[in-house]
Amino acid sequence: MTRITTGCPRCGRVELEVGEVTLVVSPREDSSWYFFDCTGCARLVVKPAPTTVALALTSVRTAIWTVPAEALERVAPDERPALVTDDLLDALLVLAHRTDLAALAAGDEPVGDPGPASGSSGSPATVRSPRSGGEGSRPARPRGA
Repeated sequence: MTRITTGCPRCGRVELEVGEVTLVVSPREDSSWYFFDCTGCARLVVKPAPTTVALALTSVRTAIWTVPAEALERVAPDERPALVTDDLLDALLVLAHRTDLAALAAGDEPVGDPGPASGSSGSPATVRSPRSGGEGSRPARPRGA
């Protein structure tokens, strides 16, 4: 049976069975690591795996996990889409029609439908268009023009 000798930062030198070590391979060649539960202190130990270590662990057939490339995608700051006026207005509309911001943040309320606006009493407010000549309406032309 093949044994793997490595080090624990707390216990020092540790000998492990092949099945006790897992190699995590990244799509980027420079970032792979392996982990194991230390037999001395029972802590999870994560160590970098340079190419030589990754090849050695692969040759003894340790378990191998592959990190999906999507998990490592990063958008450079200069490539991020800018916040445009429409984004800000959409956010303001959602916030203006919500009373329970905690539920909105938790995802309990759908974001797409602003729902009814709440009045001061907590009941849904009625929004009406002003009728021509009615209270709250404006004339089409300034008076006296």
